[in-house]
Amino acid sequence: MILGHLAIAGIAKLTRFRRESLLFLSLASLGPDLVDKTANMLFGMPGRGMSHSLIFFAGVIFICGLIWRSFKLNTDTLTAGVLMWGSHLIGDFVQLQVLFWPFLSPLEPGTKFQMAEKVRLFYVDKLYPDQFWLEMFCITALVILLLSRLFTTKKSAAMVIIQSKPSSAELDSL
Repeated sequence: MILGHLAIAGIAKLTRFRRESLLFLSLASLGPDLVDKTANMLFGMPGRGMSHSLIFFAGVIFICGLIWRSFKLNTDTLTAGVLMWGSHLIGDFVQLQVLFWPFLSPLEPGTKFQMAEKVRLFYVDKLYPDQFWLEMFCITALVILLLSRLFTTKKSAAMVIIQSKPSSAELDSL
């Protein structure tokens, strides 16, 4: 679900990809849903459709690689985007027939995506327990990282204030 993908983007921002934009990491992490949910609402395609497949993922990597090479952009940004898109596929526990589309089977037509119903099925009914607990783990990890940064930052700021106080020897020399 959405919160888990955003939590993974937040973890990436706080750990490995500090220089990358949180907006970029979030959009890359939500990439497959942005494509498939839009196609579902507009054209009745499956909610987990072609952009949740490995062949689409390979196409995204190829196109992004061409763009990065053409404009000589930072490779860390490409790596971050690819990892975020891949984390989405892992976090969704994508079914094999979708993951290996079109090689295993054609995609089944999807029912219209309804956010409120999906949220109820996911968080209240816990229809997908493995995915639910993975999301809870990611959100908890993000909260722990944020809290540790908060306490580390306060401690560091306090240490700077304490350390910037002149010693008595320095005061005597004045």
